[in-house]
Order: sequence, then C-alpha cells, then structure tokens
Amino acid sequence: MERTLKVQGTRGASMAAVINLSRSNGFTELHIDAVASGPPGLLSYDVVFTDKKKLMEFIGKTDGVY
Repeated sequence: MERTLKVQGTRGASMAAVINLSRSNGFTELHIDAVASGPPGLLSYDVVFTDKKKLMEFIGKTDGVY
C-alpha cells in the first residue's frame, strides 16, 4: 500500500494519460510495477511503484499535481 498512488482523473481522463504523465516525468516500466483502473465511471487509477522512494520522487517531480 505504501507504494501505491491513487490518481483521480477529470472528465476524459484515461489510463493512457496516466502512463504518459509518468513517462513525461521520467518514470518507465522500470519504476512502476502496475497501473490499474478503479470502478467504471470513477476516473480513478492506481499506480504501483517499485518502491516507496520512487513514489516520493514522482510526487516531488509533479508537485502533487497530476
């Protein structure tokens, strides 16, 4: 749980947008174990990083804005 970031999207958000956000900040499949979508219609996505350090690095790079 401590490696998971919940991303809440806005209307039109997609898993591809979450992956593109990760890549644009220098995070690849080497840093992320999984990306999963929440229940349909909620536009939420869980991003599981390889370790807590990578999660904190991602939050720092995006200033908490996704």
